[in-house]
Amino acid sequence: MFLQLAEEYRHLGRLMDALDVLDAGLKEHPGYLSALVAKGRCMLELGDAEAARAVLEGVVQQDITQMVASKLLVRAYLEVGDAERAHERLELYSLLNDGDPEIEDLKRRAGTILRAVDRP
Repeated sequence: MFLQLAEEYRHLGRLMDALDVLDAGLKEHPGYLSALVAKGRCMLELGDAEAARAVLEGVVQQDITQMVASKLLVRAYLEVGDAERAHERLELYSLLNDGDPEIEDLKRRAGTILRAVDRP
């Protein structure tokens, strides 16, 4: 139930309330991957891409096929400027979900960051 409440808070823009509910629920159910994905999403939406990255990396380490976590992790990598890791994760995500219309935009964003880093 706590995940549903947290998602409702998130949809209402009450991200801190959502995180509070998720943290409380995860104390009782620390391995609940869907709740961890939701926590990573909230952190990303709050602008804390580094914290989101850490949470989402933990999720994909436990379940490499977790597509939502993979996609959010690509976004977190892009937010922190780690285009190389974003590209690597995006390649795996593309294999698992090649029909996602956002793939090309994410690849473009990663390429832009990589080109900017390569310039002297």
